[in-house]
Amino acid sequence: MIRRSLWVALLFLGLSTLTFSQGKALQGITSTVAQSDLYLRAIRIYVDTTYQLYGGIDTTRNWFRRYFEADRGIQDLIPSQIENCRIRWLATDTSQLADIAAHKRRIPLTRIWPITNAHDTLVVDFTDYWFSSNGQENNYALDGGCRISFLYDCTKKEYVVFKVKLWGV
Repeated sequence: MIRRSLWVALLFLGLSTLTFSQGKALQGITSTVAQSDLYLRAIRIYVDTTYQLYGGIDTTRNWFRRYFEADRGIQDLIPSQIENCRIRWLATDTSQLADIAAHKRRIPLTRIWPITNAHDTLVVDFTDYWFSSNGQENNYALDGGCRISFLYDCTKKEYVVFKVKLWGV
């Protein structure tokens, strides 16, 4: 009986310690300020990297005036201007689609995905599409993307860029 009580007490203590430590670790990550900062930094890196790599190849595209698509929660964290990049959100329920369909054109569109974690890194993914609409349906043609990984630097007490990986189709 004493052995069983001791085991239950140790189990309870272990679970409460585990829950407390996870809560403390996630507290800084889940704040909107921390998320906003990571998204803003990731967008800056993404825009600069794609421009440096592709800007000389595709001179017709305005690399600093972009259409983005993201979950509403992400959109609320990001301002309409980040340094020299103007952010425009694609609104699939407005006259933007009618304008795209009327001009029979396609626009470059970047999808920002929610921050994920991969082991000890936080990852922000971007997927590039050529978007078009004929008024009846929306079409997404996959073009490429970018994955930006952040690691936490204990000495600086902030997330630092660990890796930037562009990919294409």
